Amino acid sequence: MDLDRAYLLDFLGEIATLQADTAFLEKSLSAGLQITRAQSGMIALFDFEEGQEAGQEAQLLRRYLVLQLAQTRNTYTKLGLPLPNINPLGLWLPRTNTIYELPSQIHSDRHVLTIPLCAYNSTSPLGFLLLMLENGPKQTFVLKEPDQTALNAFSRAVANNWLNLRSAVAVKRRVDDLLELTDIVASLTSNHDLPELLQQIMHTTAELLQAENCTLMLLDQNTNELIFQVPDLLNSNQPKEFRQPIERGICGYVARVGKPLIVNDVAQDERFNQQVDQATGFRTRTVICAPMRAKDKTIGVIEGINKLDGEFTSNDLSLLLTLAAQAAIAIENAELYASVTSERDKLIAKEEEVRRELGRDLHDGPAQVISGIAMRIGIIKRLLANEPKKVLPELDELEKVVLNTAKDIRTMMFGLRPLMLETKGLIPTLEAYVEKLQSERWQTHLEVEGFMQPDGSYYRLSHNAENTFFIIIQEAINNIRKHAQPKNVWLKLTYSPKEILVTVQDDGKGFEVEAVMAQYDERGSFGLLNMRERARLVNASYAITSKPGQGTNITLSLRPDERSWLMTGSLSSSLFTSKPF
Repeated sequence: MDLDRAYLLDFLGEIATLQADTAFLEKSLSAGLQITRAQSGMIALFDFEEGQEAGQEAQLLRRYLVLQLAQTRNTYTKLGLPLPNINPLGLWLPRTNTIYELPSQIHSDRHVLTIPLCAYNSTSPLGFLLLMLENGPKQTFVLKEPDQTALNAFSRAVANNWLNLRSAVAVKRRVDDLLELTDIVASLTSNHDLPELLQQIMHTTAELLQAENCTLMLLDQNTNELIFQVPDLLNSNQPKEFRQPIERGICGYVARVGKPLIVNDVAQDERFNQQVDQATGFRTRTVICAPMRAKDKTIGVIEGINKLDGEFTSNDLSLLLTLAAQAAIAIENAELYASVTSERDKLIAKEEEVRRELGRDLHDGPAQVISGIAMRIGIIKRLLANEPKKVLPELDELEKVVLNTAKDIRTMMFGLRPLMLETKGLIPTLEAYVEKLQSERWQTHLEVEGFMQPDGSYYRLSHNAENTFFIIIQEAINNIRKHAQPKNVWLKLTYSPKEILVTVQDDGKGFEVEAVMAQYDERGSFGLLNMRERARLVNASYAITSKPGQGTNITLSLRPDERSWLMTGSLSSSLFTSKPF
């Protein structure tokens, strides 16, 4: 066969400079025509949708290709063999460069050179080149060994450089995707509005994966259900909540096993749950799904639906896994932000409540008494001028009023921030606090176990923990004063190497805890919530139990790694036995 070997050498030196898919195919086809001195040809790569053809007889090559495919499939069918899992265009390709005579039904006395495009050290073709040879003597259509060597060099050059080009394109696309992903992550982490964040994640995921739609499902840890929203066919402006057990559907499988999945034909996958499609009228064809995990726990899944340009790939899966990891962090941060904001609002509300109570107490107590003192001073002045003998008894009575007022003010100051708590610690402060409770209608019992050391020192908690526990005890006593009507109240502090327990118990009226908690927003009172949130701020666990007629028990538990160790101090021996004040 008369090949243009000079042009072949020029092409082998030039092919590596081609950087665009279409230009590469056009140049490779043109080089094939030039080297073989053919007038018409066709080139196709299996991983690229667009082929190239040239020449007036290209339609004959298309007919030839269709005929070859049909005959190959018929052969497999007659032999009862399954079709290989390769591109259909590659079913009929020969292993080596081969010249075929066109069937008579297409054209008589014409020949086609078929070149499988195989990379170096590979027998699996990446595509093919068909060339319509010019008419000539019979010996013209014989491929000798030098011809095969030259055509093989051409074939490998095309295949190898195509792989390099596709790799470069893939790397560039990967870099572009990562740059876009970086912007997406920055945007996600700055959004603390959870509903808006979920919508943002779904929108950006669909864009990044070039998917028709995206669904984000959060896992309800209590019910093991995936929760998401779907359009309401009756009200397009109001989506409705949909719950799916993790035992059902592709997303349920991903949430259950914690591994990503690509399904490019859901109709052939028995895990696919058609219920959502039936409820929405949507038709799912392809699915890519990844778990969202935070702190080694699955919090939900994110799903891309219906790839717009073919099937989901491993590159799509890599992007989705990265996005899912960042989405999980963003969701957790948004939930934490919402929780902190809610706690802040509750604490602000509680502080405002305390301010109102303090203002009311000052108005009804010391302010009224001081006004009375001012009036009595005026009376004493008149007595001094008119009845001096009555001045001294009046001053004695006024002294008693002033001393009682000072005591009341000190009691109020103690309740707000006892100085003793900072200087001596929680236990001596509680002893003083319990002494001040002796005027209440109940008996208060204080018991301390395990804090005393042989050398007279005792364990103290961190300043934050002691301050927090004292505030919680005060809150509990205030609730008892308002609602419980008890005969006895017990305060108990217990130290052990494993934990530190603080217990406030009463034998009063009791109540249904769940019912009261559920009505807090309506009641406008946050006593129990305030205690729980304050305990959480120092990493202490908080538990409350109560039943009508059976009193109430509040328990705080602090692990040893949260305590502050030995501080010198002395305790009254009365603290180590239960006693009423």
